[in-house]
Amino acid sequence: MQKAVLADFFNNSSVGLAIFDDQLRYQALNHCLAAMHGIPVESHLGKTPREILGIIALQVEPAIKQVFT
Repeated sequence: MQKAVLADFFNNSSVGLAIFDDQLRYQALNHCLAAMHGIPVESHLGKTPREILGIIALQVEPAIKQVFT
């Protein structure tokens, strides 16, 4: 039941959500975030923010790294 609730929240959220591995590679993201980037969900998987966002990633990577610490 909890997995279904979390999946529903993740997939139906009106904010962009992503899950990264410890190398900052996208492991999962919702359609909202993919739409913000203008790139399909499948094209994100296994890639880093720099590969998806280019130089803009320099602004978001520090925040992602802070979450890991």
